[in-house]
Amino acid sequence: MEFAVLDLETTGLFPNIDRVTEVGVVRISETGTVIDEFDTLINPERDIGPTSIHGITAGEARQAPTFAEIADDLLIFLNGAVIVAHNASFDKRMLTAEFHRLGVDVAFEPLCTLQLASSVHPTSPRALGDCCNALGVQRRAGHQALDDAYMSAGVLTAVLAKFRYPAMPPPFIAERPHQPNNSRRLTRAQAGNVRQTEGRYLASLITRLPPMPNVGSVKSAAIAEYCNLVDRVLEDRRLDEDEAELLAEFADESGLSQHDIEVVHTAYYADLLRVALADDIITDAEQADLSAVAQMLQVNESAIREPTSSSEAHSSSKILLAGTTVCFTGEMQRGRDECTSIAESVGMLVLKGVTKKLDLLVVADPDTQSGKADKARRYGTRVVAEPTFWMMIGSA
Repeated sequence: MEFAVLDLETTGLFPNIDRVTEVGVVRISETGTVIDEFDTLINPERDIGPTSIHGITAGEARQAPTFAEIADDLLIFLNGAVIVAHNASFDKRMLTAEFHRLGVDVAFEPLCTLQLASSVHPTSPRALGDCCNALGVQRRAGHQALDDAYMSAGVLTAVLAKFRYPAMPPPFIAERPHQPNNSRRLTRAQAGNVRQTEGRYLASLITRLPPMPNVGSVKSAAIAEYCNLVDRVLEDRRLDEDEAELLAEFADESGLSQHDIEVVHTAYYADLLRVALADDIITDAEQADLSAVAQMLQVNESAIREPTSSSEAHSSSKILLAGTTVCFTGEMQRGRDECTSIAESVGMLVLKGVTKKLDLLVVADPDTQSGKADKARRYGTRVVAEPTFWMMIGSA
C-alpha cells in the first residue's frame, strides 16, 4: 500500500470562488519510506489572497504554472495511492473544484490525519503542528504545502506504527488515461525575488548609454522629465521590460549618460528615504517599499546613509485630490476603514468597484491579479501601490 499525503495552500476558504495556489504531495510506503514528492506554486489567475498566512506573494504566483498546466502530472502522481490530508474534507473540496473547472471529475475518499490523531488521542489538538508535537513528529515550517504534507505523513506513520490500522479508503484511480507532460513546476525556492529580474531589465538597457556625461550640456529639463517618467513608471511598484525600455530610450534621446542616470536614481531613492524618515521611523512596510525601488533602480541602499538635498528630487506625481475617485484592492497595511477615512478627508470619493470613470486604483500588492486590477489595466486606469498613494496625499 502506498499513500499520497497532500496539502494545498489556497487564496481562501470557498471552493466556488477561491483557488489553489500551491500543491505539495509526498508519496510514501506504508512504513513511511519516501518514494517521491510533488511540489509547485500555482498561478491562481486571481488575487493571491492572504499572503500574511500562506507567505506566497503575487509576484511569485505570477511566475508559476496554472493548475491546468500541472493537472495531468498531478493525477499521475496520485494514481494508485490512498490520498491523505490533514483536515482532508477541505483539501478534497478545493482539489475537486479545480479539476471540475477543467471538465475532469475526480472521485476519492481521503484518509484524514486530523481524524486519525483524534481517534487514538481523544484530546489530540487540531492544528497540524500541535499534532506533530503530541506524537513526537518533527515539525517543519507551517503553511507551506510540501512541509505540511511531510508533517501529515509523519503523523500518519506515527499512528500506523503504534496503533492498529484504521479502515482504509480505496486507492485513488484516475478515471481516464493521462500522459505525463513533464509540466513546468515552480517551488518557492525557485520563484526567488521578482524584483531582481526587474532590476536587471533596466540595468542591462542603461549600459547602452554613453558612460560619461557630455561636458557643458544643459540637462536640467531632461533630468526633470526623466524623474517625472520614473515616477509614473514606478508608481505601481512594478517595472516590466517595456517600461525599462521606455526609460532607457528617453535617456538616450535626451543625451543623458550612465553617470547622469546613476545620479538621478540615487537622488530619487534619497527623496523617498527623506519622506519615510519624516516621522523619524521607517516602518517595515516603508523599508520593503524602499528596498523594492532600490532593486528596480539598481541603487545601493547601504551606500546612502543620510538623505542629501538635491535639486533633482522627484516630483511625486502629485494629483488633484478633491473630487478624485479612488478604489482600494487587497490587504492594505492600514485597515480599509482607515484608508477610506484618510482618502475622504482630502476630498476624494471612495468607490467599491472599478469602472471606466475611476481615477485611481490603489493596490496592496503591485503584482496582484485581482479582478479589480485586471479591469483597471484594461481600462487604462491609473494603478498605484499603497506606499506611493500615501506619499501622494501627504500621509506617508
